[in-house]
Amino acid sequence: AVAAARDADALVCNLFAMPPVYHLSERLEVPWMCCSPCLVPYSMPPGFEQGFAETMPELFAFLREQDTELAVPSEPPAFSWKTVCSWLWPVFTESHALLREELLGLAPVPGYAEEVGTDRDQFDAKTLRLGKFLLGVPPALLSAADPGRALPTDAKICGHWSPSLDVSASQRCSREYQELSAFLQNCEEQVQKGILKGRPFYVGFGSMGAEGLVPEVDKMIKILLDTGKWMGRPLVLMAPSSATFCKQELLEESIFWCQHAVPHGWLLPRCAVAIHHGGIGTVLAALRAQVPQLVLPLAYDQPFWASCVKDLNVGDSADLDHLSVVVLARKLQRLLRDEVRVNVRRVGEEVEMQAGTETAVKEIMAMAATAPLRCAQSGACLRPARPIHAFLEEDPDAALDVLGRSAGEVQFIYREILRERCYGDLNKLPADSIVVDGGLNLGLFSLILARQWKGPGTLTVLAFEPAKETFDLALANLRRNGVFVINHGQSLPSNSSGSTSGVTAGTAVVHCFQLALSDRDGRDQLCYFPYLTSSSTLARHRPAKDEAKSNGCFDRRLVDIFFADEKQEPIFTARLSSALTSVETAFPTLKDQPISLIKLDIEGAEEEALAGLEADTWPRVQRLAMEVHGGAALRRLQTALAPRAAALWVESQVQIPDHYMLYALAEQTAGCMVRQSVFSVQRFLGGTCK
Repeated sequence: AVAAARDADALVCNLFAMPPVYHLSERLEVPWMCCSPCLVPYSMPPGFEQGFAETMPELFAFLREQDTELAVPSEPPAFSWKTVCSWLWPVFTESHALLREELLGLAPVPGYAEEVGTDRDQFDAKTLRLGKFLLGVPPALLSAADPGRALPTDAKICGHWSPSLDVSASQRCSREYQELSAFLQNCEEQVQKGILKGRPFYVGFGSMGAEGLVPEVDKMIKILLDTGKWMGRPLVLMAPSSATFCKQELLEESIFWCQHAVPHGWLLPRCAVAIHHGGIGTVLAALRAQVPQLVLPLAYDQPFWASCVKDLNVGDSADLDHLSVVVLARKLQRLLRDEVRVNVRRVGEEVEMQAGTETAVKEIMAMAATAPLRCAQSGACLRPARPIHAFLEEDPDAALDVLGRSAGEVQFIYREILRERCYGDLNKLPADSIVVDGGLNLGLFSLILARQWKGPGTLTVLAFEPAKETFDLALANLRRNGVFVINHGQSLPSNSSGSTSGVTAGTAVVHCFQLALSDRDGRDQLCYFPYLTSSSTLARHRPAKDEAKSNGCFDRRLVDIFFADEKQEPIFTARLSSALTSVETAFPTLKDQPISLIKLDIEGAEEEALAGLEADTWPRVQRLAMEVHGGAALRRLQTALAPRAAALWVESQVQIPDHYMLYALAEQTAGCMVRQSVFSVQRFLGGTCK
């Protein structure tokens, strides 16, 4: 839903969708409006104000100052502490920080902006965006009560938005509708014959049963049934789904158990009293049907509507904790009096006349008419790439500033390479050799390698990244950090396509290819995840991502964001041997240089990539480090590499279930390094053979 709104010129939501819509309006810089048929059903939690003031003192002081200025009504209304307290406090809670940061690229808290190049945020009141609050309740219902903090002070009361409800054609054909119609007709006949004392009582609790908010369901239903029998009234019972009361009791001809919802506009006018939970929809439906109502409030704003009904003398309320047949019967008898019916008819007519749909539509259209027109984003991501500061607390000098979408993803990869040294001691790679960077992604591995390596000669890196957007970001990251880059795009060089003149000793030259390593030169399909680019994978490996989701490989709070805006795009593929041959043809000095490291992090395509390396090239390979997904793939790769490696070992990735790092060393690079510690990643690339 968030992604679908990317091209909106204005946003409209209800209270339950309000927090993400608020954040989205800030990201898109568009106006927004909250339309609610009920009062604010939540209140600020204890300690919220104190925590807010302590953690965000500048913002708190600003909002308090706006409260003072509101002593003189302003136009338009200001974003103040009162508005936060009454309905906007959820947008400042920690639970939305991940949505703001990971999906929308905003500061974690409204009222702040990211300070480029740092991990800090700075106060910026201009980012606050106050929306209009429309309440879909008729003024007649609010005339006897004060909603207090449950209604924003600048809210516009429109009147009800309830449609004219009737039974649909499909419902009329249902067996239950026909049985209910027959039941009601039979009740009328029995009333006329004096067998029953009047029309049935309606009993319904909406969604409360499904939400588990109806306490002691069976006990309550028993009281309702006994009350109906004592008063000589049939019941139409929309019982909570959690009820387990003996259905045999409900087979009596004076009781009808509804299994499916029936439109109130059709049913309630055929009932004497509506007994319900006090949801605003049922309150309005009973008033429009001009039926007295007995409210048994359970949660949310239901106690408030119960008091309104009682104060207007169009109904009454009762406490479930003290409910009994006697209490219930007395209240129902009072509601059947003529004075109550007169009030119900009067207020019901007022409510019917105070329809607010047209008013709400005018407000929405007025907002849309004044909203600035935006250009369609054409599938662009909601969160743009931005500068991200990657750092290690223990080594501030190693910090990097790169472009990316997810700070968490950048920091994770950065620390894998530098702190955990998952690819070994990169500064000890031999000079005048070739490194293969399979899975360039945002360029972090090649960038860190270029910064760390200071050998006597030069180092050549062949880096492969098939996704267009990620490839462009990698090029930008490498160049802005001073790395010598040769961009080959989607083709392999047939002649010198970039000069290396001026390259001095101790320099790494990175050849970038917008290609995927494969077992064939050709085309393929890539599933691209713009919010987690490192997980982008070939389309045939996409099912493994769903399996990884279920296995807990991804943070469950973020998994929906990670895979938002997923798309398939055509890509070009190349065999590693084809790339080596082409580069060596274009740059003859590279011919027959050792391949000091093949690094692969290509999301399930490792076997295909290694199959693209000719047998006569394998003797040049000295070291190999790759991420492997799943035990089955790991065993196949171990079997395939065993004849070619002097040492082969596995490290489990502790943070990611069923993911491994597989390492291989050739005969000429093993030696004493393996004898010291075969399983030590710290010694991978780090030893000296004598």
